[in-house]
Amino acid sequence: MVQEVDSNLAYGFPAFMDLSAYVGTGVVSANVGSFVSKGQKDPLIRKLAEEITRDANSTEEKYQKVLAFVSEQIEYSFEDYWYDSEITKRAHEVLFSGEADCSGKSTLMASMLEALNLPYCLLYFDKHMNIGVPGNFKAENAYHQDIAGTRYFMAETTVPGFIIGQSLLANHEILDKVLFYQIPSKGESVINPETNRKVPLLNIDNME
Repeated sequence: MVQEVDSNLAYGFPAFMDLSAYVGTGVVSANVGSFVSKGQKDPLIRKLAEEITRDANSTEEKYQKVLAFVSEQIEYSFEDYWYDSEITKRAHEVLFSGEADCSGKSTLMASMLEALNLPYCLLYFDKHMNIGVPGNFKAENAYHQDIAGTRYFMAETTVPGFIIGQSLLANHEILDKVLFYQIPSKGESVINPETNRKVPLLNIDNME
């Protein structure tokens, strides 16, 4: 337990993003990549990820199995609505609580993919986020984003039973526009895919 609450397991980037240039003056949001467990550094996450994907026959099946666990076994939390603020958790905090919003679910899935050494990116939308994964998926829906020559299919962590590349959402408009993407293993940068501009990041000290 002592090891699992060690914040050094996570990337620990600046914890906030300054979205003033995109949304409005003074708007700040959590930098979710900061909370993701670094590749294979979190023993609990690694053991869980390996167990869940043990019988997978392909990389695509590993992605789908990890998504199924996060979307079906972690209850969706409405804390953001109750407290009117973003509640961001590290991966093992999500596991211990058994619930999370889209950012916490994305943190958990990203950490599990890190443990499996599988590529991914964090995709930020307006008041929502999910995980983008590369692979040979059926492109039956339009939920994907091309980044630096790679197509990332959206893995929607908040919808139980979601099939990457195939499932359709009733509220599909939330996925219409990717505002930013982030690949924690390549650095702290949160990037606008249209302009390639980096979003300013803030530490807690900057918030005071």
